[in-house]
Amino acid sequence: MNIKTEIKTEGLVATVTRDQVVKNEVEDLSMSVIVAAHNAEKTLEKCLQAIHSSIYKPIEVIVVDDASTDKTGEIASRYKVKLLSLKSNVGQGKAKNTASKFTKGNIFVFVDSDIIVAKDTFGIIAECFQRIPDAGAVTGCLDGNAPVKGFFSRYKNRYMEFIFSRLPDRVDFLFTSIAAIRRTTFLPFAESRMKADDTDLGFRLSGEGTQIIFSPHLKVQHLKEYSFSSFIRNEFKIPYDWAQIFLRKHGLEALIKKGRFAHASFSQIIGLFLASATAILLIAAGMGQSNILVPVFGIVAILALNYRFLKYIAKNEGIKFALAGTVVTFFDPIIMSIGIGAGFCTFIMKSVKEFRFNRLTKNSSEDLKREIR
Repeated sequence: MNIKTEIKTEGLVATVTRDQVVKNEVEDLSMSVIVAAHNAEKTLEKCLQAIHSSIYKPIEVIVVDDASTDKTGEIASRYKVKLLSLKSNVGQGKAKNTASKFTKGNIFVFVDSDIIVAKDTFGIIAECFQRIPDAGAVTGCLDGNAPVKGFFSRYKNRYMEFIFSRLPDRVDFLFTSIAAIRRTTFLPFAESRMKADDTDLGFRLSGEGTQIIFSPHLKVQHLKEYSFSSFIRNEFKIPYDWAQIFLRKHGLEALIKKGRFAHASFSQIIGLFLASATAILLIAAGMGQSNILVPVFGIVAILALNYRFLKYIAKNEGIKFALAGTVVTFFDPIIMSIGIGAGFCTFIMKSVKEFRFNRLTKNSSEDLKREIR
């Protein structure tokens, strides 16, 4: 692999100034921060400034410039980082895997290039690992107060903050906007360029018995700016990948036992398909094929399911924002459910294709054995 490596870091580890002081003499909690970046010139500088301003200092920061065509590499080179410059764009999963091979720390901390960590982010991670020695990974969530201006950007941050606020302290997935994994438990990310590669890795880790801790205090700010079109693409693509993981990891069983799959609760999933059904009934009512009261009941049910979230955004963003958010909470689930449906279809087609291939291979092998005899 063509990699240009520039080492610009000092091995300094400070103590964390929280309620319980964490020291490296007690346990080696040395951290290697990994930032995979592709055309991230708009956000990378703020990301690296925040990392270097942290109270708990990582022993190194590794930036993987994934064949960017903008000033990503130039910006990274201004900071005390280990810069890995890839000649071809390989995707986030492979870029992170590449960086993991150049690490010194016992903890790999993954931070997206459009994320601003808090001053105590790494301290909270260290505290979690020290408080729960059996933990193999720690993950966090987004801060709804991120400094973004667009409606869809603010809506998405508030939505993610709200959804994650209802999670238990033990989870079976990762959220690699901010996630830390012990070197001893780390498994490579999938290199298929899926949007939900962190969810996939979390399930593989938990499947091997790794404890993943969710800390609601581990909040970071997401600088991603969504337009209407990019919001729609994102809301389709992530459920598309999620659906395939759902089928592969027996998601229905998890829903029944735990009431959720990854960060999605049973009520959320019900809401997705309720919104789609309501939309279909509205169209049918408009064509005179259905009683208008039926979709009206569906709309009322959707509002009831989202009441707490709408109340939350009204409190934090204002009434006008909440009114606009009410509209989004209706059409957003429709896009998500389409993504899930497409993901289900893709998974089934892949499974059928694989089954036919295996059957053909088996038959060919048996024919060959008969000829030899």
